[in-house]
Amino acid sequence: MTVSRVLAGKAKHGTATTERVLKAAEVLRYRPNGFARQLRNRDQPIVGVIFTRLPENSATLDLFESKVLGALEAELIQNRVPVLLSSVSSAEIEAGTMPDILTQGYVDTVVCLFLENPAYVASLGSRVRHLVHIGRTDASVVQVDTDNRSGAQIAARHLFGLGHRDIVLVRPKEHVIDHIERVEVFVSEFVALAGAEGRIRFAECSVWNNEFADAALEQALSPKLPDAIFCTNDFLALQILRGLKLRGVSVPHDVSLMGFDDMELAAYSEPPLTTITVDKLAIGKKAAELALLGLRGGSRSPGALHTLPVQLLERASVAAKARPRSVRA
Repeated sequence: MTVSRVLAGKAKHGTATTERVLKAAEVLRYRPNGFARQLRNRDQPIVGVIFTRLPENSATLDLFESKVLGALEAELIQNRVPVLLSSVSSAEIEAGTMPDILTQGYVDTVVCLFLENPAYVASLGSRVRHLVHIGRTDASVVQVDTDNRSGAQIAARHLFGLGHRDIVLVRPKEHVIDHIERVEVFVSEFVALAGAEGRIRFAECSVWNNEFADAALEQALSPKLPDAIFCTNDFLALQILRGLKLRGVSVPHDVSLMGFDDMELAAYSEPPLTTITVDKLAIGKKAAELALLGLRGGSRSPGALHTLPVQLLERASVAAKARPRSVRA
């Protein structure tokens, strides 16, 4: 206790005692941990950030979430608010296991990144004063997301404008709200534009791994090669692109291919992927602003959705339909 008080500068001791403590700290190269002290004393509010811990063999590891997380952390630190990170596995989410930063009472404001289980998100929200969720969820919490509706409309108009009328839409097998909205809006917009000339078929792939890529390709290529393939995110599109190449199908000469989200790898595929680009840094910054608003006692509406704009990013994987093509096996 004496050492703690001397190092914290919160009490006066004799000169000899103080010098002995400081000398020992110097020899041991000890430095007080201000963050640990904040956790113990709650001298100032701390924002907890909870994200999904993906398995080591996951093919979805990408810079998308790290960029969002980096912008979120930078904005909070710039406002002198400490950040405490915590990851949860899919199994822990399924079991409803709460992170230690909540059960130990370290934080009362939390930002979650892309936790797909709405019951789990709602449970997190019931344990803290303020919760902001990045990505869509059915839970009644404050949410920050890209403008999926506008992005899907842009994609449908782009493919229609280039003369594509026979479309395969690749969607995830999993129930993911962002993707469901993208599918619904894309179909609605494309049908409104193409009318009786338009045709949309569906193929399903996994948004988490590439186990179902072959099955999705069989669905996409049967009974004939479409004009274009639209995937509800870039990870799905890159899976499809790889499978098309293995089958000797040329993109975009034989079929155009388009994604959504602008993953880092999308710019380096061959050909580079046309996609709907998302400002990842803006997502993280907006989530931080909402967390800070909660810390400062600002008003919040449960279930409020804050959407950020998207844009078409044209690359070489999509081309105009030049002429009708023959049926391929």
